[in-house]
Amino acid sequence: MERNKIVYIHRKASDGSIFYVGMGNVERAYSRNRSAFWKRVVKRHGYTVEIVADRLTKEEAWDLEMALIKQYGRMGIKTGCLVNHTSGGPISNDLCEKSVRNKIKKLKKVKRT
Repeated sequence: MERNKIVYIHRKASDGSIFYVGMGNVERAYSRNRSAFWKRVVKRHGYTVEIVADRLTKEEAWDLEMALIKQYGRMGIKTGCLVNHTSGGPISNDLCEKSVRNKIKKLKKVKRT
């Protein structure tokens, strides 16, 4: 089992508050290819990256990502401060906003045709 995943957080450069939690590889942590919600926060505040844990399996990374997102809560569902659109982990098991679910459904339909 590969242990090549990380869990990271993005903080606002203006005040150090956490606004995003993610998992993946190191390159993903620094990627700016994000949602419009994330980009608005970064445009206004800037951001820093903090690696929370590394050398994780995909399953360990998902578990930690989901725990952190649950801990901090999501703005989109009025439970906290994160701009994450999903609760983390594998997307098929996710409880996400209706707009995100609809976008996923549309993408799946396009791929099938």
